[in-house]
Amino acid sequence: MIEFQREHPDLTISLEASDDRVSLAYREADVALRLARPSEGRLIGKRVARIPISAVARRGIKPKRWVGLSESLDWTPEMQLGKRHYGMPPFFRSDSFDGILQILATSDCGGIAPLCVLNSRKTVIVPLGAPIDRELWLTYHEDLRNSAKVRAVIDWLAELIPNANRCLCGSCEA
Repeated sequence: MIEFQREHPDLTISLEASDDRVSLAYREADVALRLARPSEGRLIGKRVARIPISAVARRGIKPKRWVGLSESLDWTPEMQLGKRHYGMPPFFRSDSFDGILQILATSDCGGIAPLCVLNSRKTVIVPLGAPIDRELWLTYHEDLRNSAKVRAVIDWLAELIPNANRCLCGSCEA
């Protein structure tokens, strides 16, 4: 990051994690990382990584109920995985995977979470079954295809995430 800042002092990188979609066409952002391939407008997308997500629970627990994400995310593959795995809608919801894992650490509930999150911290939460892969896509508007600044950011991200076939964290075996 320091080298990138030195080479591009006129660029500002702002990383905002949100469920809201910013408009690349209206320049609310120049580059976005999204969990789906772009399908609308004049957007260019490049798959940069995968994120394995699994049903999870505290080690030794056979959950009868589960904790899911916010209801507005029921359409997502990870929530569909949870509904299939547990055979019912979630009984409790959280707005983040971190929130889900905090609840699971002290309860007899199951949930869903990216394996990267489990692997990045010492936790008693373990996967329950085969994960699904979410794809991470680098997306930008085609009008910025020849922008030197956008190209610099894309190249920098390609160095940070060098293999589109590996997990985002680079260490998940799933």
